[in-house]
Amino acid sequence: MESKSSASKRDLVFARVGKSSLHRHWAPPKLGNRNWDLQLSTYIDDNAAFTEGDFPLSVDRGTKWDSVVRFFRNSPELLDRYEYVFFPDDDLVFETSDVARIFELCRVYDLYIAQPALDASSHFSHPILLKCPAFQLRFINFIEPMAPCIKASYLRDLLPYIEKHFTGWGIDHIWALLMADPPFRAAVLDEVRVVHTRPFETGALYASFREMKTDPRTELKEIMELHGSELVGMVVYGGILPGGRFLGGPSSRIINGLSLLASSVGGRNAFQTFRTAMGSLLRAVTMMDYRPTQLRAARDASGPTSTMSAGGLQRS
Repeated sequence: MESKSSASKRDLVFARVGKSSLHRHWAPPKLGNRNWDLQLSTYIDDNAAFTEGDFPLSVDRGTKWDSVVRFFRNSPELLDRYEYVFFPDDDLVFETSDVARIFELCRVYDLYIAQPALDASSHFSHPILLKCPAFQLRFINFIEPMAPCIKASYLRDLLPYIEKHFTGWGIDHIWALLMADPPFRAAVLDEVRVVHTRPFETGALYASFREMKTDPRTELKEIMELHGSELVGMVVYGGILPGGRFLGGPSSRIINGLSLLASSVGGRNAFQTFRTAMGSLLRAVTMMDYRPTQLRAARDASGPTSTMSAGGLQRS
């Protein structure tokens, strides 16, 4: 299959797809009017089923993140070609226009890693990632592996970490904190929301873990043993309102907490959401001056991650 890509496109979507993939909702066949390229990757044998991509289909029998590592190890030039890469799971519902907006917001705020917010109807593990309507985006120290958008230059630095912690259970706790200057580099994009349609710990990914005799909890335990003393939990430490105004950490956490309280009433995972809401309100007082700092392992490393500089948004 010949490439349908245009050299002028600045961003790439790397979508891992399977038999029940929902990617055709946001990347339907013959979708020509978009400013991003699409690379499809699959783990199944029926390769003829996936023709929407701009490049030859990538076939890899592994899991999502070790497949990502192998793909970019084999095609490192793509990390020079593109500015951002978006990695949505195949059980998410969102719109074609949302993809362009994700890339746009990442570029405007010079984000290194970000994710769309979750619609309240979603299956979710972390209530703090639910959409907070008061914000355009919230700066946060945690991004989950479900649908991250990563700056390509930063992805190059992350690949060794992803290779080591390929289940995603662990890397999500640290990849918003590995750059040299973490504040205002990671965000939940409340302007863009997705619906996660599948309950957690189901689907082909977890079947792959079982086949490989890999327990993602083991990776999470290793990360916590290595970095746990430096991690403070999932904390929102600032936000951008729809009009572009910046809001500091305490105010952002109060608004976020009140939004979560409203979501907990009759919502999915109500008790967990309520607890997260109360934690957000408490941290508005107990963590007033919180700003994330680079993890010690990254500061001590001799590679490019330890020397990476970052410009962009700075707030006192």
